[in-house]
Amino acid sequence: MLRPTLKNVLGRSFLIEWVKSLCMSDFNAVVAGKAQIIPSYEFVSVPVGPEVVHRIRVTGPIDLARRLPLYDATLAVNPSSRYFCVLDNRGGFENNLTYADIKRLDKKLVEAGIACFYGATVTVDRGYRQIVDIANVNIGVAGLRGELLSTSDMETAEQFIADKLRQSIYEDS
Repeated sequence: MLRPTLKNVLGRSFLIEWVKSLCMSDFNAVVAGKAQIIPSYEFVSVPVGPEVVHRIRVTGPIDLARRLPLYDATLAVNPSSRYFCVLDNRGGFENNLTYADIKRLDKKLVEAGIACFYGATVTVDRGYRQIVDIANVNIGVAGLRGELLSTSDMETAEQFIADKLRQSIYEDS
């Protein structure tokens, strides 16, 4: 007899819809003033089973000085060695992260005990895919597992993160 775990109770499509509804309902709280706001970002960290999905909306320029406080804030509430995030930059704010900056951010994740990083960036900037490609290579170099995705479609980003959450839940069951 199967134990009633998330793995064998929730099918793939149900889990994806559950994750999306949890993430979207809480992210819409930004409008109601429930999100945290720091320079260049508004975000909520939404518990999903044993994990947290960080929903982040870019509100200004992206650089290392602004990204480090975001990592500090989200890592402080991240309950596991896995980090899941959706970064919404549909506003098209300029990204000035360099390869050295990406390496510094990955080092910060490792130092905080993160072993696996899954991130999806929603952007209309076609050049951002190159940053994601570099970051994907650096994940392994930094000693992390995981994957990053760049897309112009929020649903694709949510699907990606929901799939990675499902895989993580299966691994733990």
